Amino acid sequence: MFVDGHHDTSDAVAQDVARALADDPTVTAVVAANDEVALGVLAALAGRVPKRVSLIGFDDIEASTKVRPRLSTVAVDKPAMGRLAVAMLLHRIRHPHDPAFTVMQPARLVIRDSVAPPP
Repeated sequence: MFVDGHHDTSDAVAQDVARALADDPTVTAVVAANDEVALGVLAALAGRVPKRVSLIGFDDIEASTKVRPRLSTVAVDKPAMGRLAVAMLLHRIRHPHDPAFTVMQPARLVIRDSVAPPP
């Protein structure tokens, strides 16, 4: 299950995930759009991560190492992402008729305590 949400709605998203898991016991993993939402999900699923469901976030914020279980996440180089975004914006400003293009930013999976093999 993938969950998305904005920082101001992470509690509501977490409660939605808890209800969805209650409705569908076959779900064994949740991927959150960012670590803040994942931390809300972790709180809502207290005691069930990773025994019943695995959970992973995105961003590798400092808080992901302070909770128990420690949150598994995807880490990205945020300053490099910012530099790349500015470079792309400047390119678009200078060359407005160039075709659209896609770039990829490296990321790395950080396995901590919130993931486990399916039960």
